[in-house]
Amino acid sequence: MMRLGEDYEMQAFSVRPRTLSLTPGEGTTESDSARNQGVSSLPPIQHAGPRSTVSVLLPAYDEQDNIVECLKTTSRAFERTNDELELIVIDDGSADQTAERARDTTINYGVVRVLVHQFNRGKTAAIKTGFEASRGQLIGLMDADLQYDPEDLVRLVGLIKNGYGAVSGWRRSRRDHWSKTIPSRLFNWMTRQTFGLDFKDFNSGVKAFSRDALMSIQLEGDAHRFLVPLANMHGFRVVEIPVSHFPRRAGHSKFGPLRMMTGTVDLMGLKAKMTFGWDAITPFSTPWRFLRYEVWRHIKGRAVKGLLRLNGAGSSAKS
Repeated sequence: MMRLGEDYEMQAFSVRPRTLSLTPGEGTTESDSARNQGVSSLPPIQHAGPRSTVSVLLPAYDEQDNIVECLKTTSRAFERTNDELELIVIDDGSADQTAERARDTTINYGVVRVLVHQFNRGKTAAIKTGFEASRGQLIGLMDADLQYDPEDLVRLVGLIKNGYGAVSGWRRSRRDHWSKTIPSRLFNWMTRQTFGLDFKDFNSGVKAFSRDALMSIQLEGDAHRFLVPLANMHGFRVVEIPVSHFPRRAGHSKFGPLRMMTGTVDLMGLKAKMTFGWDAITPFSTPWRFLRYEVWRHIKGRAVKGLLRLNGAGSSAKS
């Protein structure tokens, strides 16, 4: 259970952990056949039946121009299901009006909940905050930048209902700049070699999990990049299916040149953990994580907010 602190707003709940094997490769995977045939080789996706609670986690960092439409389109996509829906926006220290616009958004289906980090802590921390505040047994995860289709998320959640522990979206036609796609291909190759899992797109921004699967993973550092292979290590069935991907329409990417280095360091730590034991990750990644998240992101967030205040003061003086 995450201890309540002053840098986020959330509600606490209690859950019962599941004891799982940590043997790599123990989980059942379906990758090539599912990718080549879409979902035709998989069981029919369930949308009807017993009413379930779906919690959709939407990490957002300076997404004021995207968050309203993201909430509305996601609500419409799940409206035809028989599920109780909660959309959880995790504002990860935004310097804009992301949280305020999310709170003011009215949707026709489901409820909107907004959690706030006082400074930018990173995507994994945002997922942890949202997950520990969620109520659903079915967990959806989607970036709030409008580059993904919520209809695809409905399909992914449907596969969780069919018994999968984790489902990942593969951006078969990725619509990003080469400065993101080329490092991503290298990172995906390294991740495949590390985990022995033949997936194409480990760092996709749209995924779905059972509550037990996500609860089995230690959410720290940049673990969001490895959620699906870690679920597979813990014995859950995982699968990857193609999803749509769109160019960013507003705002800008939050992942710069440090992303590749951060992911590589955490991958080294996970490899050491798998080889030598759980504590072996510490000398690899803890110092880097501290610099990356607790120092650099804090300084950057404070600097942006300071510039915005100065700009507002200048505009007031002119008027």
